[in-house]
Amino acid sequence: MSSNTLQAAQAARKTSIALAVFAAMTFALVVNVVHAHPPWDPPRKAVKFSDLNLNTPEGAAVLYKRITGAAKEVCDVFDDSIFPHSHEVQVNACIDQAITRAVMQINRPMLTAVYKVKTGRMENQFTAAR
Repeated sequence: MSSNTLQAAQAARKTSIALAVFAAMTFALVVNVVHAHPPWDPPRKAVKFSDLNLNTPEGAAVLYKRITGAAKEVCDVFDDSIFPHSHEVQVNACIDQAITRAVMQINRPMLTAVYKVKTGRMENQFTAAR
């Protein structure tokens, strides 16, 4: 192998390594950006319910609907331009976590019952999510 060919091969190898490192760093940056709003720490929005009777199934169902609407509104903040499937997964996880936290925070039996019916979660699953 001539000296020029050897130098060209070494330069190509260095360029390949540099590109691989750059690609890895870019991927790490994209992953960090995608996870800028983790689903376990959803954004918050106040939901008013002083006008509802939470001792009735109807009042609890209306509040659950309000909570769900607020969760959908605040959780659709993830950027879907890079990984559309990841966007959907993150939004759904955020919505689920936000609803669960709100129901646990309000801690009213009728609302919890509506939550269990809507989500299919049993008593021990709901308690474990705390």
